[in-house]
Amino acid sequence: MSWDPGNLLVAKDKDRCALEMKPGTHLLIFGGKPFSEERFIHWNFVSSSKERLEKAKAEWIDRHFPQVPNDDTYIPLPGH
Repeated sequence: MSWDPGNLLVAKDKDRCALEMKPGTHLLIFGGKPFSEERFIHWNFVSSSKERLEKAKAEWIDRHFPQVPNDDTYIPLPGH
C-alpha cells in the first residue's frame, strides 16, 4: 500500500501493522489503549462532545481563542 505525504493511518489491530519506508521518510507513531468514549474530530479540534466541538468551531470563527505571542496571523476554519 502506498501513502501520500500527510496521510494518517489508524491501525485498530495491534498485531497487523507492518511498515516499509523509503530513505528519508519521517514517521510519527502514537499508541495506547483506545478511549472508552467516542471522539469527534474537525480540523484541529477533538472532543468527546459534539456540542463542545461545535462551540470550539464557533469560538474559532469569532476569534475568541487567545493569540500566540508575536504571531498575529489567523487561519480561517476550513469550509467557512
